[in-house]
Amino acid sequence: MRASSQRSARPPSRWVADPALVALVIITATTALATQPFWSLGVSNPSSDGEPPVLHVAANRTVTIDGDPVSGSLVDHVAHVLDGRHATQVLLEADDDASYGDVSRVIRQIRLAGGEPLPR
Repeated sequence: MRASSQRSARPPSRWVADPALVALVIITATTALATQPFWSLGVSNPSSDGEPPVLHVAANRTVTIDGDPVSGSLVDHVAHVLDGRHATQVLLEADDDASYGDVSRVIRQIRLAGGEPLPR
């Protein structure tokens, strides 16, 4: 009779993956890749749309998009520039002397037009 503190000396078993689990992972990954590429989910690719537009706020309150002055509604102009693009980023730059309030209003108008302002 052996004591309770003694255990049988069995060699450790090797880890073996369940074939059903492996098949499930392969099917899930293949289905995900076949329906929509995972690298495009939630990530915009600015190179597919070209460079994002650059919006500049000058100290004298002049606003330009890609060097062209904006006249009229900034919201309409930004919406027109973003129309047909997959990416909605708008690079925002401002003169050092531009007021915080002016830049803040421009950021709000970019968002109203459906854009995502990013600092340049």
